[in-house]
Amino acid sequence: MPLFDLRKLNASLPVPSVPKSSIEVLVVGAKDDFIVDAEGLTETGRFYGVSPVCVEGVAHDMMLDISWEKEAIAILRGLIFTIDAGLLSTVLESDTKSVVEMINSKITSCADIGSVISDIVTHSTHLHICISLVPRNANKATHALAKIALGTSSALQCLHRPPYIKTAAACFASWSVKMYTAKKKIQKDHDAEPTEFEETVAQAFFDLENTNQELKSDLKDLYINQAIQMDVAGNRKAIVIYVPFRLRNAYGKVHVRLARELEKKFSGKDVILICTRRIVRPPKKGSAVQRPRTRTLTAVHDAILEDMVFPAQIVGKRVRYRLDGSKIVKIFLDPKERNNTEYKLETFSGVYRKITGKDVVFEFPITDA
Repeated sequence: MPLFDLRKLNASLPVPSVPKSSIEVLVVGAKDDFIVDAEGLTETGRFYGVSPVCVEGVAHDMMLDISWEKEAIAILRGLIFTIDAGLLSTVLESDTKSVVEMINSKITSCADIGSVISDIVTHSTHLHICISLVPRNANKATHALAKIALGTSSALQCLHRPPYIKTAAACFASWSVKMYTAKKKIQKDHDAEPTEFEETVAQAFFDLENTNQELKSDLKDLYINQAIQMDVAGNRKAIVIYVPFRLRNAYGKVHVRLARELEKKFSGKDVILICTRRIVRPPKKGSAVQRPRTRTLTAVHDAILEDMVFPAQIVGKRVRYRLDGSKIVKIFLDPKERNNTEYKLETFSGVYRKITGKDVVFEFPITDA
């Protein structure tokens, strides 16, 4: 017989009545044997800079053992509210000793809690959850609840100290553990929203980080700036992924393995990684400002060429001028990397033409037997 009927208890408790506008701190929890609602909201302000909700489960350590049930329900109610309100970030906090004991000693009897939290997180792919722990030796509840929801402790990342949070129920400084999500694998300029396809690519990065043991440590700090799908020669399609320039060396270490794994996930599409670079227009005549040579159109196009064919090195370059005044460039690649690049030669040409407008043919030099 289960320790308690979660759904029956949930139905018997009142739902907190909270307006869905300008809410930044939501206090819920079991306090003195009743559910705390938004009356505990005493301070607003930007928390972590993204206007989330702080869902605080507050309770007295001297409460009866049965009170942890209401505490758990209140925390779940807070999660459901944040999803319904369309909020992207959530902070959970609990200092109920009985909840701690429940998590530590009765976890097998309380699987319903884990399943409910798991369902909530699963159906809110864009929800960033922070677990806030009061610095007391006894308080392990929210950390353990997070482990149940995720099924693993390895997803708990980024330990840091947040600012003070003041409420009518509690005033404390807390340590916070921020769960890592696929949203963190893409960072666009000017806080632009990623496209649906970019979110799909970011999710693929996130999945590889969590499932591929060989790439896990290398992908931990890597993210992308942009992802574009292109039609190239014939029926071939290519995925061009722009990565931060400052992470080029880190990407270089996993380039071949990462491209192969992504091509498995996006079957029938070639994956190309390119560093994000900026082209600066020539300075006005008479201006004292000098343009960095690496920001010129020619330099950026040459750098894109090298990024595209990596790990192969460019060993030769020829320019053929046609009678109509047009020209075609032939790029010769190092034969040592033939196995990693030969199947993408046509894709290289198509992608480079789309990006720069220039016609380039990629070949391997003919060597004497």
